[in-house]
Amino acid sequence: MSVPNFSHVPKRLFDTGLFDLRSHDGQAAFTDAVVSALNGLDDNFRHLKKKPGQTNVHMHGEDSVIYLLPDNKAQAVDFIGGAGGANPQPSWGVGEHLYTHADAHDPGDHGIGGTAPSPMPAIPSYGELGDDAFFRAMIGVPLQADMLSVGQPLNDGSSVWFSRTTYRLMAALLASNGQPVDVNGIVRSVRNEWRQILGLPPV
Repeated sequence: MSVPNFSHVPKRLFDTGLFDLRSHDGQAAFTDAVVSALNGLDDNFRHLKKKPGQTNVHMHGEDSVIYLLPDNKAQAVDFIGGAGGANPQPSWGVGEHLYTHADAHDPGDHGIGGTAPSPMPAIPSYGELGDDAFFRAMIGVPLQADMLSVGQPLNDGSSVWFSRTTYRLMAALLASNGQPVDVNGIVRSVRNEWRQILGLPPV
């Protein structure tokens, strides 16, 4: 058994014009696309693992694929000629070095050399937070009342207080890890900031 010649795969993907092999991101996207396509045609094609310190694209070969052979052997194929140069092109060069199956990685698994990121904590929906009525009652009404009490109408700077309150609420909800958040306390702290600027005492 030997590595089959699937040189048409990188060639056809390159001919789409979607990949700029002269850029790092373009080459990385091309490599992922080629290995994924090859694996779809023959499950023995896998990513070639790379160790820290070796040239790689997210811990796998930046211009190559590995093919699993019998007896725990494997061979790599370089499919980008002149990678890193001024005019890289698709190619198909089977290497002589023998690897083992342990040097291969499933192209559908993008967690090479790392752990999966922690899931984002759940935050209340806009409706669960109180919908438009929440922001009107908690920010709009007191902000307008405080500004009018010192003879100032709402202006373009008023948007800062809505944005600042929303940002702090989202930051607190994301950091809470599902625990209760003192929403009223956060809104009150921002209100006291604008009241201080207006020359009003804290509430």
